[in-house]
Amino acid sequence: MISRPAFWIFSFCIAIVAVFGYFLLFFQEWQLNAVSVSGNQKIDSKQIESYVTEQYKKNLADFRIFKISSQSFFLLNSNSLTASLENKFPGIASCRVEKKFPKTISIAISERTPVAVFCPNQEDTKCFFLDAGGIAFEETMDTSGLPVLRNIENKEVIIGKQAISLNAMNFFIRTENLLKTGHQINIEEALIVSPLRIHITTGEKWQIYLNLAGELDLQMAKLDALLTSEIPAEKRLQLQYIDLRFKDKAYYK
Repeated sequence: MISRPAFWIFSFCIAIVAVFGYFLLFFQEWQLNAVSVSGNQKIDSKQIESYVTEQYKKNLADFRIFKISSQSFFLLNSNSLTASLENKFPGIASCRVEKKFPKTISIAISERTPVAVFCPNQEDTKCFFLDAGGIAFEETMDTSGLPVLRNIENKEVIIGKQAISLNAMNFFIRTENLLKTGHQINIEEALIVSPLRIHITTGEKWQIYLNLAGELDLQMAKLDALLTSEIPAEKRLQLQYIDLRFKDKAYYK
């Protein structure tokens, strides 16, 4: 049997595959050993590098006496590592993982930017930074400098997950921009009363009641008209609220 050409051809092919596999998995010059991180400001580069190092070490076999592992350049899946990093570090908004042959991983990070502080309700002292997408990404005790969002529903907040719906977050951000640019009014706090209602507390200590499901431009147009013709800046010191939730009318006290 061993004299047949087919046997030797088969054996030769097996040997070629074994040698190729060995070089692919264990050739020293193709073993990942360098991680380059850029774009991060708050997230510690050392933590990212340490986590990535754990991810590219692959256990191929685990015997009781010894383990066979590899750090081969060819075993790392860039897409899987990207998803893993974004899940591990909630402060990462997005990242790009690039493998640079033969042994380097380059990671470019874009961090989340806080636009508000979310506190589930008034009794909670535990609050969270929110990005523009409504994602809670970092716990904080400092609510100064950013508007505070609250929710009348006492809901659990999970770091890295949606705390405020994207619709409500977009509504809030647009409201904040329109108030600042149109009347130099800052938002101090916003309370989401229901999926249809949000109460804005201004830096001047009076409130605006808005319909979350309504057209914001129309509600802001009514506010502009009131603040321009009926409630100038000097009269806002006695103002308690402006209710813009109704389509054809606006009420104030």
